[in-house]
Amino acid sequence: MIETSVRISSDQSTSSLSLVDLTGLSFSVSAQSLYVFEFYMMFSIAVGSTFPVWGMAVPAFSVFSAKVTTRVSVADQAFGGLGFGWLTSSGDSTSGGATSLTLARIYLATIKGEIFPTANGTAQVQFASTSGSDITVKANTCGLLQRGY
Repeated sequence: MIETSVRISSDQSTSSLSLVDLTGLSFSVSAQSLYVFEFYMMFSIAVGSTFPVWGMAVPAFSVFSAKVTTRVSVADQAFGGLGFGWLTSSGDSTSGGATSLTLARIYLATIKGEIFPTANGTAQVQFASTSGSDITVKANTCGLLQRGY
């Protein structure tokens, strides 16, 4: 397996209700190769009732699936601990199970999945806000890509 990693060096914020690229959290992929990827997003919210939406822009593919998981505390969610959702197409989005995050703290979300692209391109993490309040992805957020031979 060939491994590549990426890391963002500074905080990035958005209050956009539409998905925007998370600059620096992307990988180039080549057609006809199988890739396994993991992204770890540390984020904070503006105090209030908001939560991030996560997505990915990817090139044409024959296989693409990604699970988005958000770790939250019992104080934030009735279920506490863990929520998840799925990405199955380019531009698809999910909150990763979060429905209302109200505490000023740093949270963690992950995107883990596979892609077998049919065209060369970029696998790009995207994010948005559900309420127009700021979502800030923290510096040192990172990703790992493994490519099969």
